[in-house]
Amino acid sequence: MDKRLRRKSPLINDVAAVPLQRFAGLKNHTGVTITIPTFMKNAFLSLAFLGLMASCSQQTAVAPTQPTEQKVAYQKSVRLAGNSLGLKVAQIADSRCPINARCITAGAVKVQFEASAQGTTQAVDVTLPAYPEKPVETSFTINNQTYRLTLNEVLPYPEAGKEIKLEEYTVQVSVEKQ
Repeated sequence: MDKRLRRKSPLINDVAAVPLQRFAGLKNHTGVTITIPTFMKNAFLSLAFLGLMASCSQQTAVAPTQPTEQKVAYQKSVRLAGNSLGLKVAQIADSRCPINARCITAGAVKVQFEASAQGTTQAVDVTLPAYPEKPVETSFTINNQTYRLTLNEVLPYPEAGKEIKLEEYTVQVSVEKQ
């Protein structure tokens, strides 16, 4: 065994020093010079190259997608569900009982959406009660793809004595690919 190894690192014993005698070129934490054999370098570079190529490969679409939540104004369109679906608020019919008013029924707000994907358009109707316990969900299929639409909120809420123009409405909606 090389006496320099014993002087530089008293922790290295004869068993650990023997493998280090075969390598030369790279210094470890004890100051001993070692090199990595060529076959190990080639194996590492090959694995690194394969890993890089695997990460660059084209990924297929994963369904379902995470819900995409948006606020959409009346007669406006947005792209949802990974940009594969266009959604437009086409009509709103609000019969909710206004704030500061007494009504026999609480009413509801009906929203008609126009869903479009790959050149196909379909109407999707959703009715949200005046005081929903949870958002209203509906499913629809367009071009052999099923989506789940969740209507969360329609604003503004009607007030007694104040007229709301259709252009003032915004709809909070989320869409998820199934």
